[in-house]
Amino acid sequence: MYLHPWDLIDEGPDMVFSTMHKIGLTHVNLATSYHCGRYILPHNPKRLIYFAEEGVVYFNPSPEYYKKTMIRPRKSQKYKEYDVLKIAVEYSKNYGLSINSWTVCLHNYELIRAHPEVAVRDPLDNIDENFMCPNNPDVREYVISLVSNLAGNYDLNMIQLESVAFPWGLIHFDHHETFGTCVDPLLSYLFSTCYCHYCEKKAKEIGINLSEIRRKVREIISRTMNYPPELFSSIPESDAVSRLYHYLMYDDMLKQLFEFKSATSSEIVQEIRENIKSINPKVKLSIITGAAMWLNEGFDLGKISKMVDAIDYICYFENPNRIENYVRTLRELTDEKCWIIPSLRTNYPIIYTKENLFANVEAAINAGADGISLYNYGWTPKTILSWIKTAIDKIRQSSS
Repeated sequence: MYLHPWDLIDEGPDMVFSTMHKIGLTHVNLATSYHCGRYILPHNPKRLIYFAEEGVVYFNPSPEYYKKTMIRPRKSQKYKEYDVLKIAVEYSKNYGLSINSWTVCLHNYELIRAHPEVAVRDPLDNIDENFMCPNNPDVREYVISLVSNLAGNYDLNMIQLESVAFPWGLIHFDHHETFGTCVDPLLSYLFSTCYCHYCEKKAKEIGINLSEIRRKVREIISRTMNYPPELFSSIPESDAVSRLYHYLMYDDMLKQLFEFKSATSSEIVQEIRENIKSINPKVKLSIITGAAMWLNEGFDLGKISKMVDAIDYICYFENPNRIENYVRTLRELTDEKCWIIPSLRTNYPIIYTKENLFANVEAAINAGADGISLYNYGWTPKTILSWIKTAIDKIRQSSS
C-alpha cells in the first residue's frame, strides 16, 4: 500500500504498520521524494486537511552523493526533525513488512525555481516550471545520486521511480491551472517533449534533427488551435486518441520523436539500474507509469521491462474490465521476468462499495498480475480498510 510520510508520523509507525499487518499487506510504498498537494485525511488524528510541501525529501540526504551535481535535495521543513524513511525501515520489520521507496524524480517546481536552466523547454520555447529535463547533465546526475543515496543508506526492498523521464502530459492540474481550449491527446503528447539544447544534442547522437521536428510540431499546434471549438467535445474520446496514433504511425518526424523519447527514457533507467547494482544489488527497481502516461513519458515498455524488476501500472478505473484489459496486455507485451503490478485506487471516486473493490482486485488477479499496489493509506476511510482485509483474506483462502 502507498503511504505518505505525514500519515506515518501523525498516526505513529506502530499504529500504521500494525493496521497494515492486520489487513494482510506485505509491502509499503513510502513516499521519500514527493511533490505538493492538498489532501483530505479521514483517519489522521492531527489534521483533516493537509497541504504537502513542494519537491522535498523525507529522509536525511548524504552530501557526498551529490558532489557531481549543482542540484541538491531539499529536506522537508514540516518534518525536518524526522528521518521518516529510517523510522519506517526500523518499525516495519516488527510487523513483517518490507519498505519500497516511492521516489518522485524530475517533477519538482522548487528545484526549477532555484535552477530554471534545468527545466523542460516545450516546443514554443517556454520552460515547464514543474519538470526537469532528463537529458540535462546536472538533472541526470541528480537523479542517479538521489537513487544511489537511497540504495546505499537504507534497507529497502525496491526503489520505485515516478516521473523519471518526460512529463506525463500538458495537463497536470498545477495550482489554478485552467485551459479554455480542449487539450486532445496529440497536443498533450507534443507538449510533453523537451526541445532544449541538451535534448537537441542527444537527438543528434542517434541521427535525429530535433530542431526540424520542433518546426513540424509548431505547425501541428498552430493548426489544432484553429480547429472548430466544438470538434473535440463532439467526437468520442477514442477518435481523439486515434488522431495521435495516426500521426505516430504515418508522420516520419513524429516517429522519430518517439524514437528520441524512448532512447532517453531507456538510457536514464539503465543508468539508474547500473548504479543500484554497483551500490546495493539486493535493491530491486521499478517504474511507475500508467495508461494515460507511458507514451508521453517516452517509455517503450517492452524495452524498459528488460531493465527493471517491476512496472507499477496506474489503473484507477471503476470498471474492473479496464483493469483486466491493461494487465493482460502488459503481461503479453513485456518481459516475462518483469512483474506487472497494477495500482488500484481504494477510495472515492473509484471505490465506494465493497463489491466494486472485490471486483477490481479479482480483475487484476485474473489477468495475471504479479502483485497489487493500493493507493493509498491516508486517503482511505477505515471502513474501506476493513474491506481490503476481507479481499486479501479471500485471495489467501482461494489460493490455499
